[in-house]
Amino acid sequence: DVFNLLGGFDDAYKSATIEDIELGYRLFKNKYTTILNKKLQVTHCKDYTFFSLIKSDVFHRAIPWTKLILNEKILKIDQDLSLNNIISSFSVWLILIGTIVLSIIGNIQILALFLIFLIGTFTMLNLNFFRFCYKIKGFLFVLKTCFMHYLFFMYSTIGLSIGVISILLNNKLKT
Repeated sequence: DVFNLLGGFDDAYKSATIEDIELGYRLFKNKYTTILNKKLQVTHCKDYTFFSLIKSDVFHRAIPWTKLILNEKILKIDQDLSLNNIISSFSVWLILIGTIVLSIIGNIQILALFLIFLIGTFTMLNLNFFRFCYKIKGFLFVLKTCFMHYLFFMYSTIGLSIGVISILLNNKLKT
């Protein structure tokens, strides 16, 4: 009833993107409570390649979601926007930038300590997810998952940055 009362999913989203998140924002703005059942598991029936996954996550999730957050002025720190995920996003960039800088400087001991600390931090922040993956598919799958999770945080923050720049440019063009 509430779904219909609020007009269902916004059909301005031409493909499956963030219409579910946008509906959640309308529920929130209209003082409805949503409950996330963490025991419920679903399978998304999508056939991704490596590049179509990145394209989908950046252009169909990160950029439109960033625009939604900024336009609606609602930033709920939960689920995908948890503190763990925010810190993970910073840590992947620190790992990359730190590795480049310390490689140029040439101090292997500091580089090794730096990487151990940051990779350890990233691993600890995502340990529950990695444990889940290990339980489902084993050690080799977890290694692949760690790599993809690292990339996910990297390209998602790129999408976030594009979304912020897009909103800023759009607002500047309006004035």
